[in-house]
Amino acid sequence: MTNLASALECLDNGFSVIPIKPTKDKKPYVKWEKYQSELPTREEVEHWWKQWPKANLAIVTGKVSNFCTVDADSEEGLEKMIELVPWAKPNVKTPNGWHFHFSFEGNHNGLGNAVRFLPGLDFRGNGGYVIIPPSKVTGYGKYDALTRFEGEPLPKQVIDALYNILNSTGATELEGATGVQPIATQVQPRATRAISFAEPGRDDTLFHLANHLIKGNMPHREIYEYLEFLAKQCTPPFPEEEIRTKINSAIKRAMDRNKNMADNIREWVVQQTGNFSVSNVYEIATLATSKIELQKEKANVRALLAKLEKEGKIEKTGKMAGQYRTINTDCPPIDFFNVTSEHVDLWLPFGLHDLVNIMPGNIIVIGGEPDAGKTGVLLNIIKNNRKKYDVHYFNSEMGASELVERLNLFGDIAIEDWNFKYYERDADFADVVVPGKGVINIIDYLELYADDYANVNQFINEIHRKLDGAICFIAIQKNPGRDDPLGGKRALEKARLGLALSRNKVKIVKAKNRKVKYNLIGKCATFQERDGCKFTLKDDWRYESSL
Repeated sequence: MTNLASALECLDNGFSVIPIKPTKDKKPYVKWEKYQSELPTREEVEHWWKQWPKANLAIVTGKVSNFCTVDADSEEGLEKMIELVPWAKPNVKTPNGWHFHFSFEGNHNGLGNAVRFLPGLDFRGNGGYVIIPPSKVTGYGKYDALTRFEGEPLPKQVIDALYNILNSTGATELEGATGVQPIATQVQPRATRAISFAEPGRDDTLFHLANHLIKGNMPHREIYEYLEFLAKQCTPPFPEEEIRTKINSAIKRAMDRNKNMADNIREWVVQQTGNFSVSNVYEIATLATSKIELQKEKANVRALLAKLEKEGKIEKTGKMAGQYRTINTDCPPIDFFNVTSEHVDLWLPFGLHDLVNIMPGNIIVIGGEPDAGKTGVLLNIIKNNRKKYDVHYFNSEMGASELVERLNLFGDIAIEDWNFKYYERDADFADVVVPGKGVINIIDYLELYADDYANVNQFINEIHRKLDGAICFIAIQKNPGRDDPLGGKRALEKARLGLALSRNKVKIVKAKNRKVKYNLIGKCATFQERDGCKFTLKDDWRYESSL
């Protein structure tokens, strides 16, 4: 079933469904606030998936869809959910956890979203959305259906746990997670509970208390005294001989948590290659559920960023408040006196290997109109270089059986003689390109949407940094009648050779290392194409005006 068919099926079943980018940030393609209170129309859904056919699916949770989800994002969360609701079965296996789906009826339908309402468990209610099968996130994983959703109501145990968060923190809203908008709850506050730390959960209670006390800079001796007193008030009390061990464990967990958060943020920040915002850092930090504690932890994040700025690791961009860039001082000098010219012996289509030199680490961009033969050209590059190079082919459209059909069209090579590695991939290519001399990476193709055009040079720069001597061919769509691929000149900045492919015509739009003395830019050639894979030049390369 296609993603569009799945989306329409969701809509027909009364779910508010929205399109989600298949990238790690899992952000919607559309402004989705209105779909928190009304369903999209069938025409809207069809338009969305026609515009973004590879878009993932998400159901807007809460009252609008009569649908909510408990997200167990770890083994700990799964165990906690099974302990809390023994009869519950996960409906979906996510890339790093499990989703339990429930209906949202009853007097609890004012609940919003909650992060870590129990260890390892998040909740998606009003103001949230949850990704569903057959979605898959590039470089991250896919969502697999495990059991059919039968409309089971949200269990009382989960409702009570969510109410307890409100009552114990005094919060008026349950904070949303990454990609989820928080929404104030309609829950009427209950009376504050008496302190009674009952089993199960005594260990977690001590941990949370230790965490708050450590963050408040209370001396360790006093923390021990407080926790020892509270441990004796638990129901049942901790055995005397266990109290010291439990307190040590709680304090160690709390200290590790705060240290790890700072270390994780520091490590994440120094690895960034583009601009980032304070909000991006909030998302990768493990933040508290309590509104008051959340503000404290956000203050800690800002303080850490100020420290990194003082250390010269990052700087403010000046373009927008709260935006930074990582300062990369790794720039060793190159000994260019003792370098010999290093051209690679590479076959290029349309006889281009006789016109240009390609060197280790070079990028070749092929901008092509739809159905102009981009894939056929790239398969010819594989065919003619496969014996000399380790070839890795990343394709965003073909399954394995379709690829075999395309290869069989060549007619002169048995399938077992095609010596290359094939991958289905449609984004985040910098994460997977294979580095090193003697390697060819072929990306067929780099999908770009309108909001990606300004960043296409960044995408290609990230790929270029990973090559370490490997060659990379990148195919990009181009509009008919235009020479530049989508993204314009930005898409050609790192390329040493750029081609514009139209129906039966190819044009050189960039050539940095030519073998001939005359200028190649603007040279064109016409060709005949058969079977989607066989290309024959009809004339010599000449300037377009003379064709």
